[in-house]
Amino acid sequence: NLVVTNTGNEPLSSVSVSDPNAVLGACAPITLPGTLNIGESTTCPATHVVTAADVEAGEVHNSATTTGQPPTPPGGPTPPPLTPPPSTVDTPIEQDPSLAIVKTETSTGPYSLGDTITYSLVATNNGDVTLTNVSISDPNATIGACTPAQPTSLGPNATLTCTATHVVTAADVEAGQVINTASTTGQPPTPPGGPTPPPLTPPPSTVDVPVEQHPSLTLAKTVTSSAPYTAGD
Repeated sequence: NLVVTNTGNEPLSSVSVSDPNAVLGACAPITLPGTLNIGESTTCPATHVVTAADVEAGEVHNSATTTGQPPTPPGGPTPPPLTPPPSTVDTPIEQDPSLAIVKTETSTGPYSLGDTITYSLVATNNGDVTLTNVSISDPNATIGACTPAQPTSLGPNATLTCTATHVVTAADVEAGQVINTASTTGQPPTPPGGPTPPPLTPPPSTVDVPVEQHPSLTLAKTVTSSAPYTAGD
């Protein structure tokens, strides 16, 4: 509500109120623009629908102003309109930062020793504020090109996509699989008045890729002595 009051000692005409960041309703009991006699007040309702920009800022900064015309004294001149300091309300808005990562295998097996497995790593900002310093890591793979280049800033619903590769090792063959886990992190904004929140570290995404094993065993028997042989040799 915006309450306009004539706190002076003479009536004011052409009294109006404005709020550029809100939608004003009908003022009562006195409709504005109008006249306010000494001590009179009128109340104007106002509404604001929270926007994505408000969420990003962490608050709604809202200022209302009013103006009114004093009477012209006998003999003039007409005084300028009254423009008192605005009244400001800062309303905090909840932020819901969120980040997730999905790792998928993009090559096709079967794989054996020396083969290359390729992956796609996608980090998604599924919250409602921009995250900074977003990056992806994968200790058991080599990360290639990322779009956009990491670290980066991601707005809501934006993604960071990286390719990654892993060359099958003897240890992978021994284990019968490649266990590969990718992680992501990102920094939420600091809300008005702080404090700075900790970085987001969502659960990692893991892909287990089977590796072919080829167990084999042979036996070869050879004669190591020299012929000819006779009884008792």
